[in-house]
Amino acid sequence: MKTFATLSALMALTSTASASAPGVSFSTLFARAPPALDFTPGIKVPTDCFDAPGGPECPAQLPSGNLLVTAKHLLLDEAKPNEESSLGSNTLQVNIVNQGDKWLEQTTLSLFDFPTGYEDKRCIFHFIHQGGNTTVSDLYSVWELEGNGTTVTEKTTWASRPKRVKVLGLFDTKESEQVPYPTKKFGAPFLSGIGFRVPGTLFLGSAVSFNCPKGGRITFEIANAVPKRGAQALKVTGNLGLGIEVLDAPTPWFGFKAAVRGNRG
Repeated sequence: MKTFATLSALMALTSTASASAPGVSFSTLFARAPPALDFTPGIKVPTDCFDAPGGPECPAQLPSGNLLVTAKHLLLDEAKPNEESSLGSNTLQVNIVNQGDKWLEQTTLSLFDFPTGYEDKRCIFHFIHQGGNTTVSDLYSVWELEGNGTTVTEKTTWASRPKRVKVLGLFDTKESEQVPYPTKKFGAPFLSGIGFRVPGTLFLGSAVSFNCPKGGRITFEIANAVPKRGAQALKVTGNLGLGIEVLDAPTPWFGFKAAVRGNRG
């Protein structure tokens, strides 16, 4: 049976979440994860990004100036349940196709190698893209996975992926609602859950954050929130897509800029 997030279910979810002050306490986010993965988390700024920060390989600068941790994205295809992710360039893609009486999904696992030392901080989700034709107008869910998603590797398939536990947030990619970020990036506003929201806009429940992970591997799944016939695929590449903001932790962008300027004399 398909697991989609309906708006009514999300309203119930966020009502429950907002009652657990000071924020959501997801037990899976507290567990210490296995050792670091074989890729670099998005807390470092590639050298080329100083001169050309608008490229997809460059992590976004958040409006808050806080640290952003980016993910490695793994595409899963229900139509090919035993195949590993084959998209290169760290591509995030989400889609759903109606075939007769069946809905076949393409979802993305966003795999974080979260840095240590931020367990006393609070975190929220962002969904970041470059605008234009890279996004389509739709609603998408961020799912918590069984066991914190610590078993996910580059060889994980649709058939072997961890089970979905619950929706942590719902974001909207409607073009008119996108929020400009520095360095030619955009943020999709969250309509519920533990994601970036735009003050004064529709939000189901109370805006909340979660305790940042203690460091190591943690994975979330991005999927269509509602089945839609004829929908187009959401697709972004590079150090974009789902990211985690560490509240009250400054981004390395500014120190990086100062260091580069100093080296250039």
